[in-house]
Amino acid sequence: MLKQVAALPLFHDLNDAQLTLLDEVFEHCSFQKEQVIFRQGDPANHLYVLCSGEVVIRYKPYDGPPLVVARIAVGGVFGWSVALGRAAYTSAAIAIVPSTALRASTQKLYNLSLTDPETSSLLMERLSAIIAERRNMRNPVLDLLNKKFTSDQTNL
Repeated sequence: MLKQVAALPLFHDLNDAQLTLLDEVFEHCSFQKEQVIFRQGDPANHLYVLCSGEVVIRYKPYDGPPLVVARIAVGGVFGWSVALGRAAYTSAAIAIVPSTALRASTQKLYNLSLTDPETSSLLMERLSAIIAERRNMRNPVLDLLNKKFTSDQTNL
């Protein structure tokens, strides 16, 4: 799996020792078309890196239908709740085509921070950069919701 891991942007330019450590942290998993990977509110147990296929992230507000808030392409990361220390996933992830991913459990990520703080820190820095990049990307659905919320607040 080392070669597969090294090809993904999250793991690019890591040395052999770091890749060997991460090979022990991440496991391979696969999903069928339309398989729910996790539901909104499920315990946040795994962080995922998509290797093939496509995954959608759906958020279900309490007063409306589910909204697709992101599409994860190959090399993308999902299941952020784990990296952010949340107890539960704040959205759902669904494979829209047959897909494969690498996943790391909360416990294995924690153990990595104890056994190799340098590699763990590097991984977290890269995850932080991906989160920051995603937040800078425009999402028309979220833009519309934010605009509506802002206009509703000014009408109070």
